[in-house]
Amino acid sequence: PSRGLGDVYKRQVFKAKGQSGKPLSLPIYGHKASEEDKHKWIIDDEPAAVVRKIYKLCISGYGPTQIARKLTEEGIPNPTAYAISQGRNPVNKNSRLDRWCTETVIDILEHPEYIGHTVNFRTRRKSYKNKRKIENPKEDWLIFENTHEPIVTQQEFDLVQEMRKNKRRNQKLSLIHISEPTRRSYI
Repeated sequence: PSRGLGDVYKRQVFKAKGQSGKPLSLPIYGHKASEEDKHKWIIDDEPAAVVRKIYKLCISGYGPTQIARKLTEEGIPNPTAYAISQGRNPVNKNSRLDRWCTETVIDILEHPEYIGHTVNFRTRRKSYKNKRKIENPKEDWLIFENTHEPIVTQQEFDLVQEMRKNKRRNQKLSLIHISEPTRRSYI
């Protein structure tokens, strides 16, 4: 079965919108849509404070799992619980509302949206019938800089990226070092 012209048109409009620099997704945690222009993201103060806290904890040496545990212990609502409390439709309806996941913290630490950039075409769908998202390689992303107010500074973002890159590399090195005496390598 072929797609109708309506589907082709929708794809072309979606692609043109993404190439124009307008965000293709709902605002991410820490932002909300402006009441004047739904395509403009503005800072949502309460979750933005949590995002800043996550970056500060990472800079002070906490890893994503430790940060997730700390936020859960402090009773801070995760992004899904916060969206529900604000009367919004959560992106991840299957999320546990009572705790923070390590993956959520990692996403927050890695998204350039937190330094004021719009990132389009991060994911795609195989077809209009298949709703499963497929990650695009970073080279295919379209990044528009300084499209909205940043929650963290460029320096904080860059420092966190560097710290996380080095931390992962050091963990791999220590795994290799540990496995050498037994002459078995599981890497």
